[in-house]
Amino acid sequence: MIKKIFLLVFLTGISAVSFAQVQTSLSQVERSQELINENESLRKRVEGPEKNFIKEIILIGINLSEKRFKELISPYEKRWLSKYDIRLIVDSLENALKKDSGQAPEISYEVKGQQLILKAEAK
Repeated sequence: MIKKIFLLVFLTGISAVSFAQVQTSLSQVERSQELINENESLRKRVEGPEKNFIKEIILIGINLSEKRFKELISPYEKRWLSKYDIRLIVDSLENALKKDSGQAPEISYEVKGQQLILKAEAK
């Protein structure tokens, strides 16, 4: 009888310890998930769309009339531009050059300080 009571107490003690360990592990997993979510949220905010203030746009190897330049390029000067905005400028410039001259050179870009440099390259 004493052996049965001892065995019962012993098994109950082991079960209580195991339950406490499982509960601790579960709370640690939940906290880890919270930290991962917070980290992901912060990373998205930090890595959001990168924008550069573009004070001046310089064209190299691209011939545009003053009127065409003002129409296509000037609206984007002295503004904050994302990479997407710059890609739109490049695409519209390539389309305009193709329409005007029948051929569209490939245009690359580089941001240096507050300057956006657009350069025509032969295809």
